[in-house]
Formats: sequence, C-alpha cells, structure tokens
Amino acid sequence: MKSRTFPLWIWAVSALTALLSLYSIVKRHEAEAANRSVAIAVEMDNVQSLAASQGITVPSALALLKKQGLRAVVVSEDSVASLISEGRMAEVKGHLTVLDPAVAARVQRGDAIRLNGMDPSLAPVWYARSVLIGIDPTESKMITDQGMTVIARCSNVLGATEAYIKSTLEWAHENGATVFLPEGDQVLGRRDDLNTTVDTLRQLNMLYATAEFAKISGDDNVVQMAPDLVVRLHAAQNAELDKMSIDDVVERYSKAARERNMRILLIRPMSLAGSKPVDDFGTLIGAVRTKVEQEGGTMGAPGPFRSAGMPRFFPVLIALTVVPVAYWIGAVLIPLAWGGPLCGILMFILAIAGVTKTGSQLGALAASMAFPTASLLSLDMRRLGKVLADFLVTTAMSLVGGLAIAGMLNDLPYYIRAEQFPGVKISVFVPLAIVAFYYFFSLTRGRDQIKSPITWSTAILGMVTLGALAFMIARTGNDSPTGVSGTELAFRNILDQILPVRPRTKEFLVGHPALFIGIGLLAYIKGNKERMEKLGSWATLALMVGAMGQTDIVNTMCHLHTPVYLSLLRIAEGMVLGSIIGLVLWMIVKRILVRTPTHA
Repeated sequence: MKSRTFPLWIWAVSALTALLSLYSIVKRHEAEAANRSVAIAVEMDNVQSLAASQGITVPSALALLKKQGLRAVVVSEDSVASLISEGRMAEVKGHLTVLDPAVAARVQRGDAIRLNGMDPSLAPVWYARSVLIGIDPTESKMITDQGMTVIARCSNVLGATEAYIKSTLEWAHENGATVFLPEGDQVLGRRDDLNTTVDTLRQLNMLYATAEFAKISGDDNVVQMAPDLVVRLHAAQNAELDKMSIDDVVERYSKAARERNMRILLIRPMSLAGSKPVDDFGTLIGAVRTKVEQEGGTMGAPGPFRSAGMPRFFPVLIALTVVPVAYWIGAVLIPLAWGGPLCGILMFILAIAGVTKTGSQLGALAASMAFPTASLLSLDMRRLGKVLADFLVTTAMSLVGGLAIAGMLNDLPYYIRAEQFPGVKISVFVPLAIVAFYYFFSLTRGRDQIKSPITWSTAILGMVTLGALAFMIARTGNDSPTGVSGTELAFRNILDQILPVRPRTKEFLVGHPALFIGIGLLAYIKGNKERMEKLGSWATLALMVGAMGQTDIVNTMCHLHTPVYLSLLRIAEGMVLGSIIGLVLWMIVKRILVRTPTHA
C-alpha cells in the first residue's frame, strides 16, 4: 500500500461530529443530573424480626432506621396460609375459619378477587390457603406515618385475569404503595396481560421497580413498554453479604447508585446476631447513606428518569457527518475507484435510517468503528513528531466514535437498560482487525511471509496473540461472561479507593502503553528500509495491541446506563495513567534502539 497524505478535512468533519454529539450529551447529562434522589429500602419482615429481637416496637425501629437514612420499605402480600400459621385463621372440619376479626375484611376481599365470585366454602382448602389478601394496611400506615415510601411486592398467580391484576394493584395503592416490585420469578400478569399491568400502574401513578441481576420473567417487557415508570433497584442476597465486610457492602451499594443509576438500594442485615440488631442495621444504612451523599446523591423518594428530549432527526444529523470519514476509510483500504464511494454510500444509507431505533443503532455502530479506524490509519500518513502529542491526537479522534454513540443513542430506554448498544464486540474487534491487516502489509513483507514456512517462533507468537485477542473479546461488553480473578479484584479495589472512578485496566495498562511504543516505532522506521525490515513486525504488533486501548475508549461510552460524566472521567484517567506508563516504556525501548548498532 502506497503512502499518502492524511487530509485535513477529516479533522474538520471529526470536530463537527464531536460538537453535535456533545450537544446531545449535555442534554443527557441534564436529564441524569435532575434525578439524583436515592431511596434506601429494607424489607418489613426484617424490620419486624430485628425489632422483636431488640425488644422495641416496629414504629420505633422504623423511626430509628429513618434517622440513619431509610426512605422506603418493601411489604409483601399476606396469604391465607400465613394467617393460619399466625393463628389468625384455622381449619375447622374441612373449612377455613377466621379467628381474628381484624383480618376478616381482607380475607373476604382476597377471596372475591382470587375466587372470582365463587363461594369460598366451595373452594378446596388447599386452594383457599393460597389466596393472597394484599399487603397489611397496618404495616403500610406505620411506613407512611414516617413519611417513607411503601413498595408493594405482589406475586403472579396461575390464571391471573385482567380483573385480578387490576384489583391487586389497586388494593396495594389504596394501602399507600407507590412502587410495585414483582415477587417470585414472574411479573404480575406474565404472560398475556402485561398491558393490563402497565396500564394499571400508569392509571394509579405507580412506579415499577426492576431488580438488577434478577431473572424475572416479563421484567424486560415491562421495562421496554413503560420506561417512564421504571426505577432500578439493587440488592445483595444474604449469601453474598455473609462473605463481605461492611466496607465492601457500602462500596457495592454506593457504586450501584453512582455508576449504574440505581435509585432504590434494598439493604438486608449483614448479621442475624447482636445485642442491638436494629442499631447495628442502622449503622450499615447510615454508612451507605453517607457514602451515597459524598458521591453526589441525595436521600429521598425514588423517581424515574426523564427523556433528554432530543429531536428524532438528531441521530441522522450526527450519522451524516460520519459519511466523509467512511468514504476516506474505504478509499484507503480498497485501492479501487469504487472503494470510497461504496463505503460512503453505505454510511449514508445508515444515516438516513437513523430515524428508526434499529437504524440509529446501526449508524452508531458504524461511527464507533469509523473514528478509531481512521485515527489509527492516519498514523501512517501524518508527520509524527512527539510521541505524547501524537498519542493524544490519535486518542482524541477515537473518542469521537464514543461521543457519537452517546450522542445518537440518547433516550430514556438506554438510561435504564431497556435498550443497549448491540454492537459492543463488533466495534472492538473490527477496527483492531483492520489495523492489524493494514500495518501487516504496510510495514512488513506480508505477502512473502504468508508464502514462507511457519517457524516455531511465529506459531507461538501467533497463538499467544490470538489467545490474548480472544480473552479481550470475551471480557468486552455490557455483560462479560469471563470471570475476574481475585488479584484483579484487589487491584480494582485499590484503584476505586485512590481515584474518583476506576479506569479500565486493559486500557491504561495494555492498550495505551502499547500505542506509545507503536507510534514511536512507526516514526523510527519510516523512510528507513533496514529499520522497517527489522522492526516492522514489532511495530505492527504494538499498533494492533494499541488499538485495544482506542476501541476500549469507545467501549466505555457504549455503557449507556452509566452516567455520561463518569464515562468521560474514566477515559480521561485512563489516558493520563496510560500516558505515564507509555512514556516510561517508550523511553526504555528508545534507549535500547539507540544502543543497538544494527538498528542505527
């Protein structure tokens, strides 16, 4: 591939893409900043148990916990079976009898909703035991008297009718609930009546709590159908809490609120023992509250996010600015007259399709690949001087790809993960493959090497490179399937403690330093045939590994449920740390090159 000059108009086009994207990003930041209210929640069953163990009343326990930061309480529906276990109902001669007059009306209403007009005495006892009788109004009043939010946890039942769904939610709302949280592994109304569930919640002005990491059938559907009603909830299970220190628990919850837009933090007791379990639980709640407030959150009732209100045509506008960049990449990679026009036309089609959801996602995917690719290809055509300056310029252009994603996919469903950027792995792998291909044939005798026999050293290097790439791809994405080692977790914890936000490890420890070496080697061998013969392969490898850092910058912006300012801060920190490491490594490599006579 013959050398050519990098056109200055690419810089102008990139600047235009960045400006349009930043305008959209500012609107998104305003929407995110408008909702910083976080509700710490607990389960009523836990409060009752802890209060009894400490010998105080439930209202006293709620008041104590409220002082520490409690703002919401989860209340589950009672059932006839639970009343029997409490001695408030009994089975007498094959029939169920109410022993506590205080629950008679609830049982009667529950029977009417579940049995759909059937005489309760005709229902089998085993079936009547399963009848749900709503959340306890006495418990709800204790919570609302404290000025806190009632979160109703309601179950789906076999054969739930439209009337059952509406009645269940209306009953919870009458008892003070303003948030609905599914109980069990299905959303109320799953599968055929989710429209009823959503419509009823909307009519009652109730919110829907979606639990992070929980596998609840129908949850994704409700989140997609009604993103304006959704608040995200984070909880740790008792088995997890048993293995964590209080500092770890506090860090986990505060990070969920700060980095993943969780607006309900459901906290469970870390220990079931203690002389004053309510006070101990309050200490944990207070520590979480303090940490959340230190990181910019406020304590209050949970609320949904609002849309940034961007015009529907805006993703099209951003995508159109990518067309010239796609044209230039096509002209460079496809040395035929139709190469540039083909890529430009394809990008234009994707840009026009940006008025649709799928079209905007595909356009964002194209932009996420175009700018890192262009920035890395430009190194072969720019006059390279100072390694640091060249790194910063290259990284700035790559960042435009990430800005374009955040600017184009700027809507409420992305804030709450109802929608996600679908091409994370593609946007990472394709630019890397293009860069490797381009520099392999530009800096080495690629065609000759392909024809030559494979040596053991070449085979081992190839296997190591492929293994590293496979691992990197597996670790990339919104939900990486590859586990994290204990050593890496410890290292991450250190970074979390000393930095405002943790930068990506493979970015500042691997990608950025490698790019420094790649840029330095590329400048060193340019115009010198002997140096290119000896160092071209190493420069190609360094640039390919360096491409990981550039695509990882874009990948950071793909996490659209993370507040945008944190993503930008994470990228900036990675650049600073990566630059320091990269400069040190390049100084060492440069000294070795100078001292090696054969490379002079």
